[in-house]
This record gives sequence, structure tokens and C-alpha cells, in this order.
Amino acid sequence: MRQLVLNEPSRTEPPAVREVLCAEDGIEPWESVDWEASPDWEFDTAIHDDPADLVENWQTSVSLARGNAERAYTEGGLDTRSKTTRHGETHNLRWILTHMIEEYARHNGHVDLSRESIDGLTGE
Repeated sequence: MRQLVLNEPSRTEPPAVREVLCAEDGIEPWESVDWEASPDWEFDTAIHDDPADLVENWQTSVSLARGNAERAYTEGGLDTRSKTTRHGETHNLRWILTHMIEEYARHNGHVDLSRESIDGLTGE
């Protein structure tokens, strides 16, 4: 589970911030994946990946996303529009950052449900 929790957000941040907001190329390992042949690649491969490599990928993704978000904010604030579309729409920086918060909240919820199924304890 730990591997998946680190792998999926590493894939989510670059497209949302780097590729959509700033129209920059994707990063590895995500860029060379054949997503049509393996749509669940990040799930299928995470279990075999070294956790240290996954942490490094996640830290790289976060660092790049923060740098791009900071530049966009400096250029035009939270209303800065994305330079490319996602699902046929452009989005502003505010929407993209909110989307990232939602993604992390969703994954934290998955981890909490998994933990609850193991130890039976529930949160407040």
C-alpha cells in the first residue's frame, strides 16, 4: 500500500501542474509509459518498486510542481490560466491547486480505510 500511495501522486502532480498549467514536457518514469497498453501501470508496477525510489520520484514531482506553481502565481496570481487544456478545458491555478488537495485527501482516505480494515480502529 505504501508504494501505491507514493506512486500515484507522483504521476498526478506533473500532468496537473507541469504539463497542463505550464505546457512543459512530462517527466520520467511517466513520460515513456504506454498508457493504452497498461492503463494501470502505476498500480501494477508500484509493488515491485523500491520504496526509496518511489519517495525520490514523489519528491521530484512535488519540487517541480511547486516551482511551476510559484512561477505561475508570480506571473498572474491564482487566476493564471493553464497553457493547455485537460478534458477540453483550461483551468486556473486555483482550480489546479484545489484539485491537488483533493487528490491527496482521497489517497489519505484510502490509506485510512486500509488501516481500519487491518486494526479495526476508527478515527474521530
